[in-house]
Amino acid sequence: MKRKIFYFLLIILTFLTVLVNGSGFSWFLLSFEILFAIAMAVWAHLTAKKIKIGLELEQAFIFRGDQAKAVLTIQNPAVFPVSDIQAGVILSDPVNEGRESKRTVHVAAGGKGKDQWQFQVQPVHCGIVKVQVRELRLYDYLGVFYGKISAPLLKGAFAVLPRIHPIVLEKEPETGAGQGEQRENVLARLGSDSQEIFDTRAYQRGDAMKNIHWKLSAKAEELMVKEFSMSMDLRVPVFLDTHVKDPEKFTPADKDRFLDLAASLGNYFVEHQVAFEFCWMTEDHMEKFMVEDPDSLYYGLRELLMIPYFKAEDGKAEVFLENEKEVLPVRILTTGEIYVGDQMYGNLGV
Repeated sequence: MKRKIFYFLLIILTFLTVLVNGSGFSWFLLSFEILFAIAMAVWAHLTAKKIKIGLELEQAFIFRGDQAKAVLTIQNPAVFPVSDIQAGVILSDPVNEGRESKRTVHVAAGGKGKDQWQFQVQPVHCGIVKVQVRELRLYDYLGVFYGKISAPLLKGAFAVLPRIHPIVLEKEPETGAGQGEQRENVLARLGSDSQEIFDTRAYQRGDAMKNIHWKLSAKAEELMVKEFSMSMDLRVPVFLDTHVKDPEKFTPADKDRFLDLAASLGNYFVEHQVAFEFCWMTEDHMEKFMVEDPDSLYYGLRELLMIPYFKAEDGKAEVFLENEKEVLPVRILTTGEIYVGDQMYGNLGV
């Protein structure tokens, strides 16, 4: 806008000069300024129709605090290069009440070629971030006139996972099978060969595709998974209690700290080769996601971004946790505490 105002002021000044002295050069200069402006406006409008733009996100997920990289690809079939294309980038997070942020990215492209421009975005909170590119404008060489680039909706999405902090637990959590003779019987049944198939079961979220028993799945008409290394009874249930006292005061920053605890504890178990499953409540049942390695941990953390939160009423959450203490030996509260059996830990430096 400033450049446009400046250019029109220049034309007015030249016109006043023509009125004062009426020299041939003044008339030539005024004509040139007007014709050049018209030529630039037409060029920007016509070239904008030929430009093709694409958007690509380099990562499917990042950790909170890191930057996500996006690439704009500009294809210019015209002879003349393009010096300034402005793209309006909108970031939205439907998980965190649809918060939006906007920024403008400036890119360029040579004549009869393709150029790629990388830009970075850094979301503040955990969530599923949607990236959209709107308001594509191609400006002329003076930056005065522009043409709108018609392109299909450019969009993508990536997950912002919670941070992983180093933590140490003084007490080893019990598995669902407990300790003692029952645990020893299960271990004896497993044997020492990690490739030995001792059981099959129905597919659950978090299972690796390579472990699917395809022949048995075809007979059973549902996906069946081969069990190699650990029984379901030996997975540690990690329950995420999503009850909060006042949902209106439970901010995205509070949610970040809660998810950081889950991520850090999950990473601790993965590093110590402890298979576990994240558990959380929905309106009418308990959801589970099994984690056995770093890959399944990352997918599990992505699932946690979308878990629901409930208002704690009349101590129902406390009664539920007390009744399920034996079944759910590890519990994470939105207030920042971790319970391993009866042992309570604070925020563990998270």
